Amino acid sequence: DLDIPLLTLILKKHEKNHFYAGSMTMQLPKKKLTAELGGHDVSEILHSGFNKLNKEFETYKAKHFKGSSKHASQ
Repeated sequence: DLDIPLLTLILKKHEKNHFYAGSMTMQLPKKKLTAELGGHDVSEILHSGFNKLNKEFETYKAKHFKGSSKHASQ
């Protein structure tokens, strides 16, 4: 069991068409969040991957941590 998050990035360049493919994984104490990556520009791929992980992380926080919701209670 991990007590701290672990981020893993795997990116492979296909020489034939200069396409990058891979995955970004964040291992959390109760769940593994994964974003599949693909495209021609590394910075755009990473930006997209972090956005996907962030969206999944917000859902994870809402389920596993009380008081972490972005929405104010009324």
